[in-house]
Amino acid sequence: MLSQIENSYQEFDLREKGFSDLTFFIEELLSYTKDDYFVRVPVDAYRSISARYVHTWWLQRAVYRADPAHPFLGSFAPFVEIGGSFESNLFLLMRFAYNTRDRILEKHRRYQIRSGFLFEDLIKNDLVHLGFTVLGIKRIQRKEFDVVTTRNGIIHNFQCKNVRLDYQQMESDIKTFIRHNKRIVRYFERALRKEEAREALLIAKIGLREIRHYVISRFPVFSENKRIIALRDLKRVLGGV
Repeated sequence: MLSQIENSYQEFDLREKGFSDLTFFIEELLSYTKDDYFVRVPVDAYRSISARYVHTWWLQRAVYRADPAHPFLGSFAPFVEIGGSFESNLFLLMRFAYNTRDRILEKHRRYQIRSGFLFEDLIKNDLVHLGFTVLGIKRIQRKEFDVVTTRNGIIHNFQCKNVRLDYQQMESDIKTFIRHNKRIVRYFERALRKEEAREALLIAKIGLREIRHYVISRFPVFSENKRIIALRDLKRVLGGV
């Protein structure tokens, strides 16, 4: 399974960024699988295996260490030390692998661009099912647009934002989380104002007088602005517009 992930994202150099080492690490640990699911590795064996991967950036994240200030803080670490062994299971190991993959990919500019296009396609598909007509407008007078649609004689213009918010900070550092959330919301609101300032281009191109602008965020943010919509809420918010 891990080799399939590596091959699927071969163009983004997962192998060179530490994912190949993670694959070998997990494969070594799987020899301690019990009942085809649980993984129980004796402390000495785990430390011996880990010694071969001390050069990796992800190794310190593999074992859960409780933060005294935040003892119930969520973690993607697959292992916890209990008595004389390190305990995990196949689900936790795969979750850790996927999280490691995501951390590598989110720093890759080409992947960010590719995932942005895929995100737009996902939104288009959802909007079609909600009764919107997706237009092929991407650029007018050198001004670029993400997803432009019409429904019931109204232009609906969507900006697609693939900005991630670290939700773990809600527990570990709430002040930083609030600051980052506000920064992202301000960014989204600037995007809305930008669309409003150039809406005349769409009105002239399409020939309809009424227009509405939205920001669709792949990841939810906390905002009272009803035009900032999380992807997961798209159907609920726009199903009856």
